[in-house]
Amino acid sequence: MPQPSDAPIMGNVYLRGKRWWHHYSLNGVLIRERIPDLAPYPKCKHWRAVKEHNRLVTQYAAAKKEEKLRRIRHELDDAAEARAQAETAAAGELRMEDAWDRYLAARNRPQSGEGTLRDYRHRWDKFVGWWMREHNHSHPLFEHVREAHAEAFASWLDAQRLSPNRYNKIIQTCRLVFTVLSRYRRHRPNPFGESARAGIANKTLTTNRRRDLSEAEAQLVINNATGELRTLFVLGLYTAMRLGDCATLRWDEVKWQLNQIVRVPRKLRRHGKTVVIPMFHAVREALAQTPPADRRDYVLPELATTYETRSWILTKRIRKHLQNCGIRRHRKGTGPGTGKRAVVEVGFHSLRHTFVTMLANAGAPLPVVQALAGHGSAAIQQVYLHMGPDITRRAIESLPDVAIDVEAEVVPNDLVDPRRILESALAAHDWGLVRHALDVLQ
Repeated sequence: MPQPSDAPIMGNVYLRGKRWWHHYSLNGVLIRERIPDLAPYPKCKHWRAVKEHNRLVTQYAAAKKEEKLRRIRHELDDAAEARAQAETAAAGELRMEDAWDRYLAARNRPQSGEGTLRDYRHRWDKFVGWWMREHNHSHPLFEHVREAHAEAFASWLDAQRLSPNRYNKIIQTCRLVFTVLSRYRRHRPNPFGESARAGIANKTLTTNRRRDLSEAEAQLVINNATGELRTLFVLGLYTAMRLGDCATLRWDEVKWQLNQIVRVPRKLRRHGKTVVIPMFHAVREALAQTPPADRRDYVLPELATTYETRSWILTKRIRKHLQNCGIRRHRKGTGPGTGKRAVVEVGFHSLRHTFVTMLANAGAPLPVVQALAGHGSAAIQQVYLHMGPDITRRAIESLPDVAIDVEAEVVPNDLVDPRRILESALAAHDWGLVRHALDVLQ
């Protein structure tokens, strides 16, 4: 049986005539050879021949072991190269027009919602369209894109007078697609860089704040709306929830007995932050118009379906309603006919600004405003504290001045007994509210 190269080497020395010979077994092979550089017997004694034998066989064994390791290394290199060639052959040549479908099928892409994927697709089409126009390729290949092409595309985006936010999102989407489909690049680097620091840098964002709605504007928006759209505006004005949270509000998040809305905002879902908002009487009246038998799943089922599938349609509907109410949406001096890019200053998000400003005018402490509106820091909150002169005083006086933030352990509303919260939560099997009530009682 062959021996491993690092096993002890057995052997012996013997005389043939007056010359010393030795034999030994190396990797299962019996070797007989004369020991070189030794004087003839009796001048060279036996012990000297044994010493030389040990030195030689140790040297042979080390050489054999090095040879074996070198062979193993070459085999591993060949296997790695064969694997890379197999992956390249399996991947094949990817055409630019097929890259998006391959991105959707990739298992290493981040999990995104339908709306996010739709936005990604529009941004990616910007790059593909530019590439097709600039290079006149009928079927351009994904691997042909280089860093110089990415920089040229970024320069073209600059010429389109896009907002910094839009510019950054397009570049980030292209970087993501090239990262996910890197195996089709044949080990070439990402043309848009591995990050904004190691590639095309992001532009500095300039925040365009939405303005508050005046008392007359708020009345027009709500009173001229009907059905689910009216309820949507009421929720936006008196809960400060964003459009996605208002449109997808569920009935199990409406706590009738506690007169509260308990929800994890979509924007803060990753952090698991729960926001508890006392219901303004107008919100309660709007929600109460739905019969109890119909209170299943979404509060606004039609608008929820529209938002989940085609959010831009709901945004367009809100924009048209504001225009029908005679509300100027764009900042003065911008938009069509001015030669300047339109800067939107009124939208559904303006209702959130109005809510925060009403609380600020009413003297609500900053932590309370943060808890109700779901802000994470005082720096973000300062963006919204721009006071408006025409705010309904009655609404300000009626708004609650204390909110319960489960995560931040804000002091609960004095009108709500924690024991009552615990009893109602146990009856409804709302374990998140149960834990909150127990924390308050402790």
